[in-house]
Amino acid sequence: MTDILRAITTLVNHPIPNLLDYYRSKSQNRINAIGDALEEYIKDIFAKIINYKMR
Repeated sequence: MTDILRAITTLVNHPIPNLLDYYRSKSQNRINAIGDALEEYIKDIFAKIINYKMR
């Protein structure tokens, strides 16, 4: 339960309005690119490394 609360706190404190620009995907399909970006964002939220990324 605390991991989810920490992830929500990280999400609120470090919002990224355009995931596609922040997380570049190698996929040519736009839907897959959005899914890849969202997956990486969620991983980073739970790992609490959003503000450490240099992209």
